[in-house]
Amino acid sequence: RIDGSKDFYHDIKQTRINLVENLDTSIESTKHIFPILFNLQLLDEIEECWILRWNESERDENYLDALTESWKKDIHIIKDNWTLMEPIITLRNVILKIFGRNDLLPEYLYQVSKYARKSNHFQASANAIFQFNLILAEEESVLYELKIISEQIKLSWCQGDKFKAIKQAKLVIVEIEELLNTNRNPDIQLVYADM
Repeated sequence: RIDGSKDFYHDIKQTRINLVENLDTSIESTKHIFPILFNLQLLDEIEECWILRWNESERDENYLDALTESWKKDIHIIKDNWTLMEPIITLRNVILKIFGRNDLLPEYLYQVSKYARKSNHFQASANAIFQFNLILAEEESVLYELKIISEQIKLSWCQGDKFKAIKQAKLVIVEIEELLNTNRNPDIQLVYADM
């Protein structure tokens, strides 16, 4: 462990204790229990990040991949509550950037955009698409390009710009059909079916 590790774990433990001490079992306080539990979850994620980033004795190269798979399941559980999801996805986005895992960011940002759009948080969806496009500029991926264009079309439609969405969709469908004539990639077929 590096210097400061002892302080970090002490601070995490003390913060957890403080949060739990704020729990009250009265009927009036039940509305405050969920935010406290939520903050405990965020602390757990910060602690996992600490272990991955600075505690080499507990670091496993495949751990972050397994963690992101776990995140997908977690996000699916709370997908209908943007208020809960937004701080978690922000933290996870930062974690992926800290570790330089640009290979995991496109799929993650695609999911963020999709869930934000479905919960009518269009600005958050647009921000995820923007970040996605920045990463896409550095890496060539036809599949991810098609996925994000599909998401942009759906966002335009949800925002009421149906003419723009239809125009873009027609262009993308032609492009996908040309790709499918030369490449029977099942992932591209899924994007096509999702259009």
